[in-house]
Amino acid sequence: MNMYTKTMFKICPGCDYFCLSDEKNEYCPFCGDKLIDKCPVCGEPITTPYAKYCVKCGSLYPGREEKMK
Repeated sequence: MNMYTKTMFKICPGCDYFCLSDEKNEYCPFCGDKLIDKCPVCGEPITTPYAKYCVKCGSLYPGREEKMK
């Protein structure tokens, strides 16, 4: 195993729940929404479970709040 391998996560678009991407959960145990493990726009894996935006394309993850302008 490469010591520089990034940890990847699944996040819930309906609440703040997250888990490791290799866990078997497909749906959030708290609100029932389907978990996502990659950016729906560019496909980049989610490596920061608290992120609101994709680190590759900058798209807002589903269910995350938009920043005020």
